[in-house]
Amino acid sequence: MNHKLLNYISIICLALIGLSIMGCRHQDTSVVNQNGGGEQTIRKSGSDTTFLFVGNYGGWAALYKYNTAIGKTEIVWHKAGEKVILYLNNNETKCGFFLTASETGKLGVFPFVHKIKAYVIDSVNSVVPAGTYGDAVQVMAQWVDKNSFRITYNVMDKSNSTFITQKKRLISAEGKQLYAENKKFDFTSDGYPLAGAMPIQWSSPDESTTVFEQNHHALYLASGRDTSKVIGPSPFTPHQLIWDIPHHVLVGIIHRVTPENETLYSAKPETARLFVYSLTEKKLLYSDNGGGFMNARIIGDLLIYDTGFDKKASIIIHSLLTGKKVNEIKITGGCGLQDIPQLPDYDA
Repeated sequence: MNHKLLNYISIICLALIGLSIMGCRHQDTSVVNQNGGGEQTIRKSGSDTTFLFVGNYGGWAALYKYNTAIGKTEIVWHKAGEKVILYLNNNETKCGFFLTASETGKLGVFPFVHKIKAYVIDSVNSVVPAGTYGDAVQVMAQWVDKNSFRITYNVMDKSNSTFITQKKRLISAEGKQLYAENKKFDFTSDGYPLAGAMPIQWSSPDESTTVFEQNHHALYLASGRDTSKVIGPSPFTPHQLIWDIPHHVLVGIIHRVTPENETLYSAKPETARLFVYSLTEKKLLYSDNGGGFMNARIIGDLLIYDTGFDKKASIIIHSLLTGKKVNEIKITGGCGLQDIPQLPDYDA
């Protein structure tokens, strides 16, 4: 391979790292969640008391369940030789899916994910295999609607390293393959094949209120002729907005997981910020700064989000009624709502 092509590939891989950060959350370039950082963008009333999350178990990322009513954590699924690299729940059907791999990382400038598998899990935590997909350079996944999710993974051509085949698989919530598509790209001429990220929910469900961004990522709320400042300006870019209708609040997450962030590799990185803004009082009710990606969801009166990287990653449970922390889930080896967040590797 000549130096020109190698340099080109290096640029592509760095671009992938940037995409993985914008796409959501992830630890290395090989796994990208395109679901906008969380499954919920519009939250309606509900009485759920349990949720699933990813945490270390015997050296492998596994699936846990937490009961908010009694503060109990229990293991739901684990398998030696397979680590959970992504879990996404479906709010409407109360089911979810997760991807596993035997290994992820980088080999030189190339990311990799080995022995990809998919599983679906229903509302009573019954797990069904949904497919086996082999090795890839990168894998992405997202819910398409309440009945199906899509897995997109890129496979390097073993005979010609300038070609990549992008494979898409549409899977039902029951774990049945509905559609398959393969498309080959020459990324020296076509560019690297990417999957589009889910858009941020800038408007409220009834479209009466809108969030808009101005200079230096300052966020403002517009309702009719009224405009109020929410947060910013700052070097942090908008990542996710959750409209919590029952509590009349807007939950937002902004990120700065970039090489320019001087805190990234420090003992206490500040790579994400979460805020809760009152839609009625037009003021900031709560905010938190920290490491990780701060993927968030709301269950009942509780705001649940992860913070931190690697072994320090934990899950915060915050009351929207009292404005105080209720609990913090800590698992030896780390935990998170969608994966165990890991620091991105920007070194080629």
